Amino acid sequence: MERELLSPKIDVKSYIRARVMEVIDELSLSIMMLEAGATRNAAGKAFVAVKALISAMVLINLDRLLALKREEEEKKWYEKKAYTVPTKSIKGISLDLFELGYREIGAIADKALNLHDYQYNGLDPDFSPYKKREEAVRDTVVLIDAVVEKLPQWTGSYWDEEIKRNFEHLTKRLEDFKKRHAF
Repeated sequence: MERELLSPKIDVKSYIRARVMEVIDELSLSIMMLEAGATRNAAGKAFVAVKALISAMVLINLDRLLALKREEEEKKWYEKKAYTVPTKSIKGISLDLFELGYREIGAIADKALNLHDYQYNGLDPDFSPYKKREEAVRDTVVLIDAVVEKLPQWTGSYWDEEIKRNFEHLTKRLEDFKKRHAF
């Protein structure tokens, strides 16, 4: 379900909660797409979920990220634009979050970027990181699993009852999918 997304300059906590709900919603849609055999769409939904996760993580850790930066231009970028998580900046932001102790974010971001390439290029041997559709399906499930594992730890202090309930539905949907497809 699409939610109103206020600027973080207006209400940062509501923005973070909306992004966390977006993560959960997009991962649920990704699983539904996998079940329907729409692998490239599933990959795209998983990628969007990771962008939403990184957006929330930037705002949760903004003061610490700013402290990492020495150049004023980088600080201004983090304050004004980083929370939008431009695709070209995912790698750099994930490296900064890694430096803050979020060790798994680098692998999550890399897998999401591979799936983003797959979403657009399919199995094109010149551009795709995958040779077979099954590889992309497996990576999508691995990515969903990794995000589901870390989401409560990284964003749990911003959760409300709705987020908890939707997260429970997501974890059940994921477990059911993995059982049915021998993951």
